[in-house]
Amino acid sequence: MKNFLVEEKERIEILKRHKLLVEQTKNNSQEIIMAGFTAGCFGQKGNDRYWGIIESPKGSGNYVFQKSTNDATMKSQGYVVVRIKPDNTFYYVKPGQNGLPSEFTQPRALLNPCPAMANFGKKTEDQVNNEYLIAQYKKDKWATPEELRTQGVDIRELSNNTIWQSVTVGNVKLYKKVGTATGTMDDKEEVRKQWVEKLRKDGYIVNPTDTEKDNYQYVELSKINYSGLPSGLFPTSQLVYLDPSKTDPTILQDKQENESMDRKGCKETIERFYNEFNRTKGRQITNRGLIQRMKDQAQFCKNEFEGKWGIGGGKFDEMIKVLSGRTNRGPSSSGDDSMFRLQ
Repeated sequence: MKNFLVEEKERIEILKRHKLLVEQTKNNSQEIIMAGFTAGCFGQKGNDRYWGIIESPKGSGNYVFQKSTNDATMKSQGYVVVRIKPDNTFYYVKPGQNGLPSEFTQPRALLNPCPAMANFGKKTEDQVNNEYLIAQYKKDKWATPEELRTQGVDIRELSNNTIWQSVTVGNVKLYKKVGTATGTMDDKEEVRKQWVEKLRKDGYIVNPTDTEKDNYQYVELSKINYSGLPSGLFPTSQLVYLDPSKTDPTILQDKQENESMDRKGCKETIERFYNEFNRTKGRQITNRGLIQRMKDQAQFCKNEFEGKWGIGGGKFDEMIKVLSGRTNRGPSSSGDDSMFRLQ
């Protein structure tokens, strides 16, 4: 037989690995049982002298939970203790005269497994989904700060959103370079195109056709809180048209009803209503519910701030003048466009 010699250095390394393996097994077993204990899977102690977490056998690194059994048949045979293992199995123990177990039954599966032990260490649905999203982003050249550091990137420049776009998935922040140190955008337009396509698939149309403009409601992109959208990719005033087959039609109503009716908010309301009037001139009005809500807000703003807009407010008074029918450019008093006429 050939002898294999192990050097002292190798022997020490083997022992270290064995010790680490035992510690990992011990910690994992103990943590799983503790998870079940914390979740209340084992009931209340009461006067049970056997109740508690123990290492079995001692020094093995394997932990179980034990308590007195309520099974009359097993107790009549001397099996007065039941032990629950981390894998949601259990077995009965017959204590010996010296207090140590003298006999064991074969482990069986619990009829009502402890969820805290069964799910210990498993990823939640959100974690799985986030990992998938992160993987998809990384395919598109997004990376974590740690990954960028290994690529030689000075991570201090990540705060410059002219050069770097960022997105957060779960508790992971990813970055993608969309510009250079001189401020030019080398591939930002390509990133923007990808997001335009993604938004359209979800019912938010950035570049609508004339038909979509005539039939769909619109809202500012910044007001829909679209998940993961990189900051600075679109202007703050970017409009998106809502495809009713894919989006919640109440989103616009909710946003409008929640708008602040201060002077600044009313300037936006008047200008939006004025632009909507000009856009629909000569066309059949199909979104009357939307127009009426916009009109109600515009009427409030007219009553509240006409002539009181402050510096540069003449622009909004002129819009109100048109919308009130005080010029020949305004809506008629009885035609199809009369619903745009302010009182």
